[in-house]
Amino acid sequence: MKNLAIVYGGDSCERDISVITAVQFMHNINQSKYKFYPILQSANKFYLVKDWDNIKGYVDFDYKEKDRVFFQCDGLYKAVGRCKKIAVIDCVVLCNHGGKGENGTLQGYFTAQGLPITSPNVCASAIGMNKYLSKMLFGALDCNVVEGVLYEQEQNLQDKIGGLAFPLIVKPNSQGSSIGINTAHDIEELSQAVEIAMQYDSQVVIEQALTDFVEINIALMRKNGKMIVSSPEQPLSWQEFLSFEDKYISTGKMNGGGRIYPAPIGGKILEDIERMATSIYTALNMSGVVRMDFLVSADKAYLNEINTIPGSMAYYLFAEQGLDYEDIVDCIVEQAIEDNTHPPTARFESNVLSSYHTYSNACKKPTKIL
Repeated sequence: MKNLAIVYGGDSCERDISVITAVQFMHNINQSKYKFYPILQSANKFYLVKDWDNIKGYVDFDYKEKDRVFFQCDGLYKAVGRCKKIAVIDCVVLCNHGGKGENGTLQGYFTAQGLPITSPNVCASAIGMNKYLSKMLFGALDCNVVEGVLYEQEQNLQDKIGGLAFPLIVKPNSQGSSIGINTAHDIEELSQAVEIAMQYDSQVVIEQALTDFVEINIALMRKNGKMIVSSPEQPLSWQEFLSFEDKYISTGKMNGGGRIYPAPIGGKILEDIERMATSIYTALNMSGVVRMDFLVSADKAYLNEINTIPGSMAYYLFAEQGLDYEDIVDCIVEQAIEDNTHPPTARFESNVLSSYHTYSNACKKPTKIL
C-alpha cells in the first residue's frame, strides 16, 4: 500500500475550489491500494486534517486546533512539540489551484524534497500560470493564439492597445477561474476593466475579443508513459466568456453549468486542437492531468490557456475513454512515481576546487592603480 499526501487549499482566490477538488479526489481513492493524508496548506504552513470531508468546516477553518506538519525528504512529520515521523510519503497529490500552489512554487518545494508530484514540473507550472508568457510560447510552438498585449501600471492605455480593435478581453496575467476578467467595448470600459483586473495582478493581458465563437476544452495525461487525449467538451455560457459564477456558483458543480460532451466538432478543427494540445504537453514535458482551453471561431481554433491542475482533475472529460475518477487517481499517481524513479543525470566533475589557489586568476588581490 502506498502513502499519498493530498495537498490543497493555499491562499489564492481559488482556495475554495481547491478544497472541493481535493475532497472529490479523496472520495475516489481506492483505499485498498492507498492510504492518504489530507494536508491543508495556508501561507507557508501545512496542517493535517482529520475531518477532511466536512466541506462546511473549511469556511471558518480553525488552524489553531489542527496539527502542524512538515515534509522532510520522503517523510511527513508532526511539527509541534517533539518532531515525530507520521509516515513515509510515496507521492504528493497536488490539488491546489492558482497562486503559489500552481505557479511552480509548491512544485519546486516538493521536487527539492525528492518527492513525486502529480502535476507538471516547475517550469511548465510557471508558464501555465502566466497568460502572456504562455501565449508567446504557444505561438513559438506553431499554435494559433489570439492577438494581445501585456499592460502594466502607469503605461498609456490607448498607446498600449495599438492596432487592437474593440471589443477587447481584459484578464489578470496570473489568475485562474475567470477571476477579474471583463469585456470592454470602448476606451472607458477598457479603463474600468483594467482597474478591476489590477486588483488581482500587477500585470494585465488585453486581447482581441473573438465574435461568434465557442469554447472547447480538452484534457491530457499519461498512462504508463503513453499519452491519453480526452474527448472535447463545449462549456455553455450566456455571456461573452465563461465566468467564475458560470463555472462554480450557478449550479454548485465543479464542471460548470451547461456543457455539451462530447462537443459536436470533428475533422480538421478537432485535429488541430489535438495537435496543439499534444504539442504543448510534450514540449513542456508535462505530467498529471492538464486541461487546455480553446476558442473556435470561423473554422479556426485558438489555444487560449492551459490549466496545469484543473478543477476535479477534469476526470469527466475522460468518460468516453472508459476512465472513471478512480482510474485517473491510479494513472497520475503511478506516472508521478515512475517519473521520479529515473536515474540521475551524469554529474560533471570540474575539479576546479581541487586545483584552486588563493591568489590565482580572478581571486588575486586587487592591484593598486596609480
